Amino acid sequence: MIEFVVREGPMFEAMIMNREINNPMYRERDKLEEMLRGLSPRRGDVAEAMLFCLNHAEAAEEIVDCIAESLSILKTPLPKKARQSSFLHSTKHSSTSFNLHAAF
Repeated sequence: MIEFVVREGPMFEAMIMNREINNPMYRERDKLEEMLRGLSPRRGDVAEAMLFCLNHAEAAEEIVDCIAESLSILKTPLPKKARQSSFLHSTKHSSTSFNLHAAF
């Protein structure tokens, strides 16, 4: 199995990407990944990403996977990881708050 993944991994990933290209959830994940890559210290950027996550709460598991992958990329500079971690904390706080405007 491992040999298959190593040998055929890129081809397999390309096949999955091609199959899922019209899946709206797949496109939403791309949007979240883009937001996480471009996350700046600006309050508006963090608020936009948080709102995206809260509006897509039904895909919470996928959102958590995406954020975890983002934080695990070794090449990501530490300041960006700190912003992503702060974003994660704020989103968690807002999602458990009775007042959904707590982060704004």
